[in-house]
Amino acid sequence: MKLTKNEKGQIQECLKQYVSKFPSQNKAALSLAGTSSATVSSILQGKWENISDDMWRNLASQLGTTSGNDWQVEKPH
Repeated sequence: MKLTKNEKGQIQECLKQYVSKFPSQNKAALSLAGTSSATVSSILQGKWENISDDMWRNLASQLGTTSGNDWQVEKPH
């Protein structure tokens, strides 16, 4: 399933908060499995064109966010 820009934006915000807990962006990237510092940098700068949905999902799972429909607000019954 393809991620929306909104979902990617939410992951980007979580990543910003995550990176802020480290002394450097590079150290934050090193702590994320399968994620390069260049990928982290690109996402933080909003350069998403070359980032695969699989990478977004990988980041979401490591940052404690969820991917897909879990982010949609449910309408009250």
